[in-house]
Amino acid sequence: MPKDFKSSLQNRAVGRALALWRKESGFSLVEVSERVGWSPAKTSMMQNALVPIDDADVVALALAYGVSGVRRKPVVLGAQRVRDPLRFDLLTADASSCVGWTYSEVEAEASHVRAVALDVLPPLLRTPEYEAALHGVQVDVVSGCGWIS
Repeated sequence: MPKDFKSSLQNRAVGRALALWRKESGFSLVEVSERVGWSPAKTSMMQNALVPIDDADVVALALAYGVSGVRRKPVVLGAQRVRDPLRFDLLTADASSCVGWTYSEVEAEASHVRAVALDVLPPLLRTPEYEAALHGVQVDVVSGCGWIS
C-alpha cells in the first residue's frame, strides 16, 4: 500500500464496481488472480480501494469477468480521473461519464455527515413542506468555537 495514500470517493467508486463485477461473475479471489496473473491480495486491495487503481488493471479485470464495454467504460474513466481530476476534467470537458455515487451511497460510506445551513432559503421562498422538513430534522449545530446543543 502506498505510504500516506487516502482513497478518494472516485477511487472507492471504482473499487466498488470491481467488487460488484467479481460478485456477479461468481469467481473467487484466487480464480480471478489466476486469470489476470497477479496475487489475490492485489485484487482485494483494489476492491477495497486501499490502493490507487490503474485503468489497465480495470480493463484486465473487466475482460476476466466478461464485463461489457458499456459497463466497463465509466469505471475505466473513473480510474483515469483518480490520477489527476483537474486535468481529466479539462481534457474531457465532462467528468459525468465516470463511475459515480448516489447521495445515499456517499452517506453510507461516510464516517460522519456535516450538514451546513439547513435553512438556506430566505423566508419568502420557503414552502410549508420545506418548513416541515426543517423542523423534522435533528442535527447538532456547530459554531466556530465548538458544538452547541
